[in-house]
Amino acid sequence: MAVLYTCVVIEYSVLILKKKNLFYLFLMKLQKLKNIGMVVININNIKKILENKITFLSDIEKATYIIENQSEYWDPYTLSHGYPGIILFLSASEKVFHKDLEKVIHQYIRKLGPYLESGIDGFSLFSGLSGIGFALDIASDKQYSYQSILEQIDNLLVQYVFDFLNNDALEVTPTNYDIIQGFSGIGRYLLNRISYNYNAKKALKHILNYFKTIHYSKDNWLVSNEHQFLDIDKQNFPSGNINLGLAHGILGPLSLTALSKMNGIEIEGHEEFLQDFTSFLLKPEFKNNNEWFDRYDILENYIPNYSVRNGWCYGDTGIMNTLLLSGKALNNEGLIKMSKNILINIIDKNNDDLISPTFCHGLASHLTIIHQANKFFNLSQVSTYIDTIVRKIISHYSEESSFMFQDIEYSYGQKIYKNKVGILEGELGVLLALLDYIDTQNQSRKNWKNMFLIT
Repeated sequence: MAVLYTCVVIEYSVLILKKKNLFYLFLMKLQKLKNIGMVVININNIKKILENKITFLSDIEKATYIIENQSEYWDPYTLSHGYPGIILFLSASEKVFHKDLEKVIHQYIRKLGPYLESGIDGFSLFSGLSGIGFALDIASDKQYSYQSILEQIDNLLVQYVFDFLNNDALEVTPTNYDIIQGFSGIGRYLLNRISYNYNAKKALKHILNYFKTIHYSKDNWLVSNEHQFLDIDKQNFPSGNINLGLAHGILGPLSLTALSKMNGIEIEGHEEFLQDFTSFLLKPEFKNNNEWFDRYDILENYIPNYSVRNGWCYGDTGIMNTLLLSGKALNNEGLIKMSKNILINIIDKNNDDLISPTFCHGLASHLTIIHQANKFFNLSQVSTYIDTIVRKIISHYSEESSFMFQDIEYSYGQKIYKNKVGILEGELGVLLALLDYIDTQNQSRKNWKNMFLIT
């Protein structure tokens, strides 16, 4: 009996302990939900945040003063960090909220005038002339306004494309082919202009042929050691690497090749090239632990000890979106299914390394890419996950600050908070992601997501 009594006491104690543990786990779950801003998503609250920013930007003199004097990394004429980003946000807001913001938008466009008159340094999408053209084209009212200046920009870009790419000695470097600085970004702008400028179509085809030449060359997309951006990369990749990102890697040219076909622009052997290029991305050595590398060491000696963040610049989110574009362009159900499986794998992770709400490597791009993909797949579990990401983003919102969302990065183990306005790393990218989240309209029209080659 004593033994039986002891067993009963032990079992009862274990039961109590289990209940305590369950209660503890429940409390931890509540705390976790609290930590990510677990509030019921109220679309009206999101709209209020967006409308407050519209009101702020509509007071042009005050907004300009605060932005120019308090924003870090402000670069006035660039799409990534300047006035073109404001123009894109207001243009998108005008369509979603059915507001007449034409006069406000025009005032910000006028601020670009002095820079255009004195000459823009470079032709790139994120920091050059095509970025200004991109913003003006999106803001153009049914393609009637700003056409004169757009035609001038188009002509300069077309001339640049032919002059630059007629050089047979071109080296394979991200600054030549990527979205940020290279021809993937310029090509995406030209794709938006093909209906209004025949030469834009010719220049775009020239870019696609350039990509095709790289792909079938001896070293194809290998970026040599001397063309690595950072000294640490020169150490890690002595014989070079293949960049597998969307911002600086092969996903940019591949996405543009797919998008061009989807829009009826093809070069000789386009479909075969797109198939081969997509197959190249799927090489098994480009993956580690079922995730794509950000950069593949050609010597296969360097294996990073970190997990790649699933934002825009790198990560499986970009891989997923690019494969979806290729699948649609080629009408290939296998690629589409693969994209779907990657999407499910992404949402099964916690993605807690996305510490910043901003776009480049943060939650805003994570939300936008997954939300865009789920418009096609329409998976309920993805919709639930998207709501969780929105809550995380909203938890970073500051009502008191002139900058509603800050960019966050780690530096020597400490979180560093920076006030930035621009689309790429600042609050505008976050606000555009939230605007896209609440937008229920058909977005087959040209839109800001084109600049990231998400669409």
